[in-house]
Amino acid sequence: KGNVIDPLTLIDKYGADSLRFTLASMAAQGRDVKLSTSRVEGYRNFITKLWNLARFVDFNNLENTKNFNVNNVIYVENKWIIQEFDKLVKSVSHNIDNYKFNEAANDCYKFTWHLFCDWYVEIIKTTMSDKSNSKYQETSDTIIWLFTELLKVLHPFIPFVTEELWEFANKKTPKKMLIANSWPATTTIVDQNSILEMNWIVNFITEIRSLRAELNIAPSLKIKVSVKNLSKSSNNYINNNSITIKKIARISDINIVEDLPVGTIELNYNGAIFALHINDIISISDEILRLEKEIEVIKKDLLFIGGKLSNKKFIENAPKDIILKQEKKYSELTELLAKTEKSLNKFRLMEN
Repeated sequence: KGNVIDPLTLIDKYGADSLRFTLASMAAQGRDVKLSTSRVEGYRNFITKLWNLARFVDFNNLENTKNFNVNNVIYVENKWIIQEFDKLVKSVSHNIDNYKFNEAANDCYKFTWHLFCDWYVEIIKTTMSDKSNSKYQETSDTIIWLFTELLKVLHPFIPFVTEELWEFANKKTPKKMLIANSWPATTTIVDQNSILEMNWIVNFITEIRSLRAELNIAPSLKIKVSVKNLSKSSNNYINNNSITIKKIARISDINIVEDLPVGTIELNYNGAIFALHINDIISISDEILRLEKEIEVIKKDLLFIGGKLSNKKFIENAPKDIILKQEKKYSELTELLAKTEKSLNKFRLMEN
């Protein structure tokens, strides 16, 4: 009593498709499903993300070229995302055929949220802002094709939303309902080099972002990068995609050098050493003081929570959920302490 979630209440608050997608993502074979409102809210956020993607396409007033053939694309970022979509179609088809609805739903989530929205859309924004760009028309055609094909793959999980988005996407030239369309066919594109190049870029930007976050560098600050031991292929990747890399990773310049300058923090990636010019944008001594104070506060909190968890009376008398929260907090603080001490050591090395 009191621990039952009414699905009708969830539908009223988050929508039927949010609940449907949540249940599909949790429907592992041979496992009881424990539902929570936070999960349903997460999938409602996914649907919001999908609508934002539709608005991006609409805002840019994109229209397909009538004779567009997806198999003839030539630009690396477009080849890459199309091949990733092919993988999704094959994976979802296989998992639905084998009743692994949770794996199919989770594959859809990861592709849409991470590869399509977080990466592909960000990568093409520079191209889409300039109609004179040589990549513009092909990229415009690709994103429209990809968006409408993705709606077909998502349709089994969120039919109401995808049907509405299908109508929205085809408002200029109305077509038959989405449910009456065929399942997507895979393309004939096979270009491993484009996958290698885009994976290199995505992983490199991820590493730079992680290091920036670890060092508490504000996103508004652009940073200069020096690099040594750069392979020929890595050098080509940077040259081919320098505007994208600089824009997304918030880098002002990338220079190849023989010797790395002082006042930098090094990142080893793919056999090369990338040096971030931290000294140009923040005070090393001020950052050391800030981190030392932060470590002091974390240690005090750990001491306090550790005292609670080692107290027999607290363990015996406190509600189980309170104990679990304290244990989780202790674990998070321990992780934060290690991360902060690691950052402090990097800054101390720079000071020396």
